Order: sequence, then C-alpha cells, then structure tokens
Amino acid sequence: MWSEFIGLFAGYGAIPMGIMFFGALLCIIEVFMPGFGVFGLTGGVVSVGSIIARMVMGASVIQLLIMIMLVATIIILSLLI
Repeated sequence: MWSEFIGLFAGYGAIPMGIMFFGALLCIIEVFMPGFGVFGLTGGVVSVGSIIARMVMGASVIQLLIMIMLVATIIILSLLI
C-alpha cells in the first residue's frame, strides 16, 4: 500500500502535477472568496482532469483509488471550512 502511495507521486509528470496544484489553488480561492462557486467547481473539474491525465500516463487501480480519496478529502475539507 505504501509503495503504491509513494509511486503515485514519484511517477507524476510535471503537467499533471501542475494541473493538480492549480485545481487545489482554485479550491482555496473559493474558500476565501465565496461567490457563485465558479472557482470551486472549476477547481474540482481541474483536479479530476489531473487524475485522468495521471491515469493516462500509466498507473495502477490502487493508485487511482488513493488519488480519488485524496482529492475528495481536500474538496470536503475546503467545503467544510
């Protein structure tokens, strides 16, 4: 399990990692500047796009599940604040 978790971020390319950080940044902006949800929804869509880009580059199913759990946790925590 830990080797899959480490392999998830070790094999991450620059483009999917940048997309993931951009999605997280948009979710954080939504927390501090609540509005119509444009930043939050866009951040969620961008984060899902990052997961898809990573899975296209080659990853196992366990890595996919770990990434989905991480993104869901980040989105839920940002919505709870």
